[in-house]
Amino acid sequence: MDRIWWEQTTNAARFISRITDTMAEGKSVVLILPKKAPWYQTMCELIKGKIQRRDSKYSFDDIEAPSEKPGEFLLRHYCMEEKQAQYRPNKSYAQFLAESDDIVLNDRYIWIRGLSNKQCEEWVQFLSEYTKYKKRNVAAAVFLLEIREENFRYGAKKGIVSLSFEKEISAYDRYTFCALAAAGITCADELRPYMAEVVSKICGEDIELCAKCIRMGTKFLEDPYKQLMQIIKQGRQSSGEDFSVQMTKEEVDKKIWEAQIRCIFPVIESYRGYFVKRYYEKIQKRLPISNSNGERILDPDELEIGTLLFMAAEGDLLISKKEHDRLHQFREARNTLAHMKKMEEQDVEKVLYDCNFG
Repeated sequence: MDRIWWEQTTNAARFISRITDTMAEGKSVVLILPKKAPWYQTMCELIKGKIQRRDSKYSFDDIEAPSEKPGEFLLRHYCMEEKQAQYRPNKSYAQFLAESDDIVLNDRYIWIRGLSNKQCEEWVQFLSEYTKYKKRNVAAAVFLLEIREENFRYGAKKGIVSLSFEKEISAYDRYTFCALAAAGITCADELRPYMAEVVSKICGEDIELCAKCIRMGTKFLEDPYKQLMQIIKQGRQSSGEDFSVQMTKEEVDKKIWEAQIRCIFPVIESYRGYFVKRYYEKIQKRLPISNSNGERILDPDELEIGTLLFMAAEGDLLISKKEHDRLHQFREARNTLAHMKKMEEQDVEKVLYDCNFG
């Protein structure tokens, strides 16, 4: 599932590419991630792999946010003692390091994790000055500053690009992932889009939770709230952290209803159109007729499915029992959704399995 997200979901894959392309151009990146980035280790491996395949001369260093100031830290860790002794306060650390062509810093990609807002601001300021002084067409360090503060902002700086997971990834990407993941489970084809919609609605931004739910297949659809609680109780994120969902059963049911509106209503309308087309002449002979609002209907295409069922029940339309039962089934589905109630799973399946009526 991690590879489906990071390699097959378009904007997630593009997010990786934007990071690696930017760094390959010699620009540093401020990487703004959510608190729980999906399959974080896979993301890191892909970024490093793509970068180093493009430029194997550079090596990657992973660093937890140091307590020291950026310049002091880099001077102490990336310069020999003799080089450190050459530093004088008449130059900033950034200028001294940028103008030095004999230090190991120059062939490094440096990934700094766990930065606070304040620390990230300090590193951005340092890198802005470092970029200003580094020599054109000469190797220099490239930095990836990782921060888990979604609201982090800083003024535009030359040579530094900000890339935010939240800005790059949309609800549609989450649905796309669910649809791709659903393609790999044992399930009737008619149910796959519906499953993707239900799971993406319920799980929201938690991609790993989406994956857990999709893996359960139709069992999840039988009782989403119960299965969700089971996952939260027994499952873990790839980071080892617990899943966290703050939703009541009523809230889950509302999400299911929203998914049904999106998936079932078009099927109902498509069936209404099919029925009117098939029995157009019979319907036309019984018009005009008044609908439930007292409005006179002259055009068969304007008839609601409830009115069509009424005409069939009154004998105005001679249709088979099978067609009558199907018309009744679709009318019941439409009424349930119109009254903001979710359909039961068996009723959803009946509608979706019967959607090839043309």
